Amino acid sequence: MTAQDLRERSMTNAQAVMDSPYRRRWIDHILNRLAYERDLLGAIERYEDELTPVILQAFASEYGAHKPAVETSETGFVLTSSAPLPLHLANGTSLDLAAEDWRELMQSIGYVVPNKKPALPPILNFRAVEVAAVNRYNGHEPRLFRQVDMTRAAYAKIHSDARWVETSLCGSFRFKVAPDPEHKGPYHSCLRVAVFLTDSKEHPTPDSVTTAPKAA
Repeated sequence: MTAQDLRERSMTNAQAVMDSPYRRRWIDHILNRLAYERDLLGAIERYEDELTPVILQAFASEYGAHKPAVETSETGFVLTSSAPLPLHLANGTSLDLAAEDWRELMQSIGYVVPNKKPALPPILNFRAVEVAAVNRYNGHEPRLFRQVDMTRAAYAKIHSDARWVETSLCGSFRFKVAPDPEHKGPYHSCLRVAVFLTDSKEHPTPDSVTTAPKAA
């Protein structure tokens, strides 16, 4: 068998697989199943807010496009990929649609643009005697963290599982927490303390901190 014979046989076999009634039944079954599920879930709302390349890139990536890139075009937005796009998006490596057509496509496929997550409160570095946080173990009483001084290098040496940030009791800021460096007993009994980084930018003490600030 020559190389050309092998190529022709492989192409013939691949075409037979794609055109087989068995494959067609599976495609029909999956499409009907998707239609049934969407009917139970209800209609997908049309996205009416401003479209951006980031939104369309996330949409294309979720629905099978390989490393999609989206840019603005004269008509709206153009989607390109180094590999052919999934057939339910386009027959080719690019798709150029107006904004309204993109909204129509996302709705017809069943894509819902995810809501933006609320921004986390900022991490502040300020001096205080104690800082109060929500008590994850007892919701009726706040949890107080005594503050200690620490350098950035010393804080970075602590294992990542043992240091984290806590949200303040008021919810307007977060602060760093670590094991008490002055603890001498067993590790399981070590308390957690709030950390003031001595070699980092110092922020003003928030008004919501009810304990007296430390003297500098």
